[in-house]
Amino acid sequence: MADVKVVWTGLECQVRQEKEDDIFGSVQVIAGMTPQPPLKFPESGTLQFGPPGLRIFSAQRLLYSGPAQDLTVSLALVQHDSGDVEQEKQAVAQAISAAATAAIAKATGGAGGLIKPFIDLVAEALVDFFSQLLGLADNPFNPAAVFIPKDRLLDANSRRQIRQRTDDPRVLQFTDQLACSGTDDDGDLGVYALYLDVQPSGPPAEACPPWTTASAHPH
Repeated sequence: MADVKVVWTGLECQVRQEKEDDIFGSVQVIAGMTPQPPLKFPESGTLQFGPPGLRIFSAQRLLYSGPAQDLTVSLALVQHDSGDVEQEKQAVAQAISAAATAAIAKATGGAGGLIKPFIDLVAEALVDFFSQLLGLADNPFNPAAVFIPKDRLLDANSRRQIRQRTDDPRVLQFTDQLACSGTDDDGDLGVYALYLDVQPSGPPAEACPPWTTASAHPH
């Protein structure tokens, strides 16, 4: 069976929520019906986004390595305002992990899995568990998830692209992405995109030319 690696290459602030956003969160892979440990980020403190040159975070973190199989990737982001950020990171990681466990239980335990696709069960569980985080001093974004079937993993080399902005020097390689959006108490919108690079075994294909969106998302 062919093996693949899934690398989280980076996070892009497409629309900042405030003048400067202080972001933290968790990303998790479910391989088939097996949840991988959630990855909390950053390792300490928060990621700052906003001014020109600070719109992309280059992560380059391995999320999955193993046999090609259907994968579900979940993302939870939080805009930090106050409170103990390290404790809140732990709460977010626990919530994303609990959502994965709940979705797997429904998918493998009876009618729930027969009626709805697994990605829908994951999405519902994320909403349920992250609604409990509204008591945080911070502002959680709407959680998001993406389903990457086995065939899409194995075809990743033909889909590889380069992500580049005119207002940030960092360049990200990716094959798949998902986005989180949300509004704070003042109604300010924030939009963030997470980029994944799936790397099947064998020689990688050359990435397509870059594309930019700084003018499309000026805030």
